[in-house]
Amino acid sequence: MAKISVAETKARLSELLDRAAAGEEIVVTRSGKPIARIAPLATREPRPFGVAKHWPEFPDDVLLAPLDEEDLEASDGAYTDDFGVSRRRPPATSRPRRLARRKKPSAR
Repeated sequence: MAKISVAETKARLSELLDRAAAGEEIVVTRSGKPIARIAPLATREPRPFGVAKHWPEFPDDVLLAPLDEEDLEASDGAYTDDFGVSRRRPPATSRPRRLARRKKPSAR
């Protein structure tokens, strides 16, 4: 950490800023007492906002890994548990629409 007077700082400011950008910390003094510090800015990655700030981060090798045969079958819904029960949902059946209104029961 270099200590430099105010007068020297004025004369060599551009050079001192280059040194700070390279990672060096410089203390500016007045009458031998430290009054300021020239230091590199800490680099920070952009922070996620909103809901994304709570999402976990996964390495690319986990997300981009090829699926094995069992995973592919499971994604198709063909997976069965230890008892042989299929976890596939049955296809949805549509109910026929009623075209006519129900007739009122006739009084006898």
